[in-house]
Amino acid sequence: MGLRQIVAKNLRTLRFARGYTQEELSELAGINRNYTGMIEREERSPSVDTLEKLAKALRIDPDVLLTAGIARHQPAQAEGEQARQGIVPVHVPSQRTLNQTRE
Repeated sequence: MGLRQIVAKNLRTLRFARGYTQEELSELAGINRNYTGMIEREERSPSVDTLEKLAKALRIDPDVLLTAGIARHQPAQAEGEQARQGIVPVHVPSQRTLNQTRE
């Protein structure tokens, strides 16, 4: 799995776990919503500065966005408002859950 794919998957998974829409995350990070979507669809590779902005908005260390397999390393569940209140462990939904939300 390439870095572009890892970043895209992690960004989408963490955004979803925090309960943010692309628009909400983009506003918090100070970037264009369309650009966030392009990163998640692997159409664009974000700069280091953009990764830093996204990580800050998600309240995570930037290296988390570059780490393969974050779903295996998230022990606790924290969703919605609880996740928005501070840096807390994030429950990462399964691919099945993600697919169900798209239907």
